[in-house]
Amino acid sequence: MLSSFIKFLEEKNLLDFSKLNFNTRLKIQKYVYISKSFGLEWKYDYNMYIHGPYSRDLAEDYFKLHENPEPATTKMPDSFMGKEFTNLVYGKHGRWLNVATTLIDQKALFDDNKKLISHVEAIKHRCSVRFIGSVLNDLMEHQVLA
Repeated sequence: MLSSFIKFLEEKNLLDFSKLNFNTRLKIQKYVYISKSFGLEWKYDYNMYIHGPYSRDLAEDYFKLHENPEPATTKMPDSFMGKEFTNLVYGKHGRWLNVATTLIDQKALFDDNKKLISHVEAIKHRCSVRFIGSVLNDLMEHQVLA
């Protein structure tokens, strides 16, 4: 399914998989993570790293896919809310994706959004409370977080 998802991302102008640089790898990590909130199921486990949730297994899979491309269609599972996903992430830069995935990952630990924002600020010390709050508002507007 990863090849189909990457094809979907390319068709929506969300990334260029032919250039597997840091920015592209970061976007794949974050898009896959966020897509779970829009109906996709993945086998990947994530750990928290400096740039937010990161899956070593996902990294291995996209490097293999880049070296040995496989045929892909954009036929995604019916459960995937692709339009809603695209509406959320289109035009978002790496810092937004980093904070968004960190918020999603850490939300289960906090029942209060102010505490969540404060916690994420401590993790992402280069991001302001205002920016983190703005990302949280985006996630709430798109019903990723309540």
